[in-house]
Amino acid sequence: MIDIRITGLVVPFVTTLVWVTDFIVAKNRSNFSARQGLVFLAYVFMQILFIVLFWPVLWLNPVHHLQEAFAQMSNYPWTGNVIFMGNAIAAKNIPWYYIPFWMLISIPVLYSVLFIGGIVFCILKLLRLRQDNDAADQFIFVVTMLVFIPIAAVILLHSVVYDGWRHLYFVYAPFVIVAGYGLEFMCRKFNTTFRMRLINAVLSLQFLMVVFTIVADHPLQYVYFNLPARLAFSPITQNFDGDFWGVSYRSGLENILEKDSSSNIQVRVENDPGIFNLEILPPEQRNRFSIHGELHECDYWLAEFRGRMINPDKVNAKIFNKIDNSSGRLLTVYKGLRSETGQEEIFNSEINFEDTSISKRVSPAFFASGKFNQELNPNFSSIDPLYFPAANLGEEEVEEVQMQVMVNSEAYNPNTIIVLKVMRRDSLVYQSTESLQYRLNDPGNWTSFRWNVTLVPSDIREGDVVSAYVWNLDQSKVYVDDFKLAVLKHKVGKSVNYFPQ
Repeated sequence: MIDIRITGLVVPFVTTLVWVTDFIVAKNRSNFSARQGLVFLAYVFMQILFIVLFWPVLWLNPVHHLQEAFAQMSNYPWTGNVIFMGNAIAAKNIPWYYIPFWMLISIPVLYSVLFIGGIVFCILKLLRLRQDNDAADQFIFVVTMLVFIPIAAVILLHSVVYDGWRHLYFVYAPFVIVAGYGLEFMCRKFNTTFRMRLINAVLSLQFLMVVFTIVADHPLQYVYFNLPARLAFSPITQNFDGDFWGVSYRSGLENILEKDSSSNIQVRVENDPGIFNLEILPPEQRNRFSIHGELHECDYWLAEFRGRMINPDKVNAKIFNKIDNSSGRLLTVYKGLRSETGQEEIFNSEINFEDTSISKRVSPAFFASGKFNQELNPNFSSIDPLYFPAANLGEEEVEEVQMQVMVNSEAYNPNTIIVLKVMRRDSLVYQSTESLQYRLNDPGNWTSFRWNVTLVPSDIREGDVVSAYVWNLDQSKVYVDDFKLAVLKHKVGKSVNYFPQ
């Protein structure tokens, strides 16, 4: 665990603390024989050995890289914002109570009440340690420390955490154990028939509510805020980070597919999870979508506004659909302006590599159509580019470059990219790339990719040469077929402020 999360050091720390405590409070110190001392020293030695063994970077300089890991934990280089109590805050500036407060609002209330009871039970146990030292005392002490020490470490080290308390989810298991002790404490304290029936009824109601919420909210059940939090901070998904993983993008995309029968649907997504969710869809559905960055070029705009204080109902765009769960709004789908934007196709070309006198390195081994494809050898090999001459754009115009290609590979997830670049005489003035690496996950089968790039007046001028090609950066062969390039000019008009104050 330590090699995965540095906070896992809490386990040997607590183990050492328990052993030292046992030694101090023991009535008969002679019970701690030399053998037990050797066992403890062996434990410490094996911990150090296996930490270094399974953490290869420590092989070079264990002390330096361990210090470096602690330094990165306390100052992780994530520069985004979090939404906390209705404010957008830089993750490095979160208040000390960020983690405790998130736990308070996102854990069922009864669990928190029982946890407090468990803490009381733990304190009473600790006060009795000298009089009644047994395994149960040690156990409740250990699990309590496993909850508090990681939280305290994050607070004292001013660690950069974000998206709620997900970086400390591993403390939830000991949290529940302490809550279980709290339940045991309550059952002992209120040991009458009526009170036990009342406790059972409350527990059953809470359990049923949790199960119902999980089933009703699936697959978005991971976004959960308890009822008091929802009442105090309504609407809570605008006061705290909601769907930070972007899971709701899939529901938004599937809803578009249900209501739009077009073979090519242009969409804009606000963050990367929107692209990742496309990979979950079956190929025949995924291939109907093209991704854009400009609202005038898309049919739909999907946004969860992570880390931004934006009321989705006040955005200057028409709402097409809303994705909610029991906690509130997670994703909003807006209508794009593509159907309302004037457009003109100024270039359209395709290369299918059937003309072997023109295309080099053609191969009949695989083909998506016809009899040939272009074979990209390992190490920086690219296909023959497609070129088109650029023209001047007006102040209210943009050029949309649409690329589509079929790609096959010998290896799993080869490092392959699509490149678009603009050359002015002999100088590179613009370049953009799209990685296919983690989307080429079906070796031996052809996969269709679409990629769109928007060029604005500052990117190109008349006389520039724009080229597009596929580039293989991997150690294995990649095959390309049916490379298509289309260029559309859009009259977008004056820019619109989509986010009024």
